[in-house]
Amino acid sequence: MAPGRFGGFGVRVLLINPTQAYAIDSEAGGAVEAGVGCYPPLGLFHLQAALKAVGRHEAVVFDANLLGEAYEESLGRRIGEFDPNLIGVLTLTPNLPSVVHTVETIRRIQPSASVVIGGPHTRFFAEETSELEGVDFVLPGEAEYTLPMLADQLEAGREPLQIPGLVTKLGLPLISGEGAPPPEDLDALPLPDRSGTEIHAYRGIGGLDCVFTTIITSRGCPHRCTFCSTPRGKYRVRSVASVVEEMSRCADLGIEHIYFLDDTFPTTGTRARELFDTLAGRPDLPSWSCRTTAGGLGEETLSQMKKAGCLRVQVGVETWSDEGLGLLGKKTSIEKIRRTFAAARKVGMPSVAYFMLGLPHERSAADVRQLSTFARALAPTYAMFNVLTLYPGTELFRQAVDKGMTSGDVWRQFARQPDTAFEPPIWNEYLSRDQLNALQDEVYRSFYLRPGVILREALTGGGLRRKVKAGLRMLFSSRRTET
Repeated sequence: MAPGRFGGFGVRVLLINPTQAYAIDSEAGGAVEAGVGCYPPLGLFHLQAALKAVGRHEAVVFDANLLGEAYEESLGRRIGEFDPNLIGVLTLTPNLPSVVHTVETIRRIQPSASVVIGGPHTRFFAEETSELEGVDFVLPGEAEYTLPMLADQLEAGREPLQIPGLVTKLGLPLISGEGAPPPEDLDALPLPDRSGTEIHAYRGIGGLDCVFTTIITSRGCPHRCTFCSTPRGKYRVRSVASVVEEMSRCADLGIEHIYFLDDTFPTTGTRARELFDTLAGRPDLPSWSCRTTAGGLGEETLSQMKKAGCLRVQVGVETWSDEGLGLLGKKTSIEKIRRTFAAARKVGMPSVAYFMLGLPHERSAADVRQLSTFARALAPTYAMFNVLTLYPGTELFRQAVDKGMTSGDVWRQFARQPDTAFEPPIWNEYLSRDQLNALQDEVYRSFYLRPGVILREALTGGGLRRKVKAGLRMLFSSRRTET
């Protein structure tokens, strides 16, 4: 391979998880305190491993969220020390203003570096992202194969770049904005590389004061919820052996808890039973928690999960009526949900219930208050109440556009001109944003400001205020990670 502008000695790649300080106010956004309420950038750990597997390239991860207000100075120092010639920036739609600020910082410190943008946001807005100031390349989709390919071709000085899914500014090579086909065999990918990162700085998930990390055992989602923008591609799973090996490596790093970040963690079927049986025989591995659906979570399964080290299940309940579940595309019923949480209480499994308000079937404040009554009756250990955000690519967003509640271009305009003052569209056919925000506060108070809950939190040593603000904010920040 002939040496290109990078000298033919491999490419130094800096992978950045940008600060959330400039994120818009949505259920996936919001600033976090340094280290607390901050999830490890799992996708970047996967990419770091993929780049290193080539054997020539260097790669390091920089997580601005561990540094609070000092992130910009630290980023400058890291760039100066590592001297990267390719810098990748993870992009979620609510965090786009922070991405723009990060790219501006990169250009000021290291103007000669190439900047590539990836992450869920680019699935919908690859071309708009490529046109942002300072951006050289956009790689939509899962990039374990395409990012090393980009590094290889930049190193070789190849023109034009031949990379599936690559998007660049107008006038430069443009192959396709749809992204490369996702990897079929997840076991063939290298395990995430967590080296070089202050892994012990990630702690305090959902009230658990311990060092934790995230793992994903599957990609894609088999469900078709109308509010969710998760990719509709093929659902793929890792083998139990691969998952256990990654957990073992995490244990070696001193990690105490694993949060399985699958869009829907599988709790039924042969693979799930094999995983639970294996983990039950491995007390040396970290404890774990997961987010999943109510389906299949009966007493037997929950007992198996508890024996396997599960400390908490997080379930997307969403609403209080079968009508609402049908509108959301949820293939369950209120009665099944009731049985799930009753089973969790019976076996002693702590639970988190996710709810949304401002749904199409809620036509009045009285309707929303039924959610409050239902949540208290369901009696999860914790509950999260989010105002529905109408994300691009979702069926509910399309319906809202058809009804004239929002413009079909609203997210595209934000993608072209990111602004921290941007207000994501909501379903405001019957209730205004101010009304829904006030009702959200009311529902939270109704659930948490009860003598039994306050006493429980006091006895468990944390106090309600701290756990709701820090621990539960942690759960909140990962509720929707698709866009």
